[in-house]
Amino acid sequence: MPEEELILEASLNVEQAIVSRRSVRAFTSEPIARATIEEMLATASRAASGGNLQPWRVYVLTGSALESLVSRVAEKMKENPFGDGPEYEIYPTNLEEPFVSRRSEVAQE
Repeated sequence: MPEEELILEASLNVEQAIVSRRSVRAFTSEPIARATIEEMLATASRAASGGNLQPWRVYVLTGSALESLVSRVAEKMKENPFGDGPEYEIYPTNLEEPFVSRRSEVAQE
């Protein structure tokens, strides 16, 4: 395949990813197949990160380990329903309009 066609194909894939993006804030209790999780993690491992730091750690829990974590988080939320706060600032601390309003609208949705 000529280089121009590869670039066009890649561009269409990026465009399709951007246009089809959505936020999901409601989840089911239906289990996810292990193969699906492994495929997602393999794909995510190729994502870029600022400064090539790859600061993430991924833990996949099932069974009693997952139940234990969910239970501990539920107890902790009784004491502090909004959590302990972020490990680091994700958004700029000096965020201005129209970005403050946009962020608030998305959170409310």
